[in-house]
Amino acid sequence: MGDRANVVVKDQWNDERRVVLYTHWGGAGLPAILKAALERGKDQWDDDQYLARVIFCEMLKNHGADCLEKTTGLGISAGVGDNEYPLLVVDCKAKTVHEAPEGDPNVASAGPWSFADYPGQWAKGDDSEDEA
Repeated sequence: MGDRANVVVKDQWNDERRVVLYTHWGGAGLPAILKAALERGKDQWDDDQYLARVIFCEMLKNHGADCLEKTTGLGISAGVGDNEYPLLVVDCKAKTVHEAPEGDPNVASAGPWSFADYPGQWAKGDDSEDEA
């Protein structure tokens, strides 16, 4: 089954280029992971290549110590694959994050928030923890 979500990192020089960072598990917690990555990577806000790496490393860190040995669980691509949540779009040129529907990362369904003000939670709320 899974708990799939994606972070779309838009290139700071070309609005059409992006890299998509995918998690198969833990999608409900991806906003908090992104917030932690933005805080840790503050000195890289002006460099989309390094910031994308910081975000992915934070995702790796949250997948457990053995995730580097596994061949599944996280991915990197040029397009969105499996997804169960709004896309988290990191706009490196504008230095903002917004949520977007799966079909179009250029359309904000929530946000934008500056990197500094990104709340680290889904805009519409996530009730998955309340159901436990």
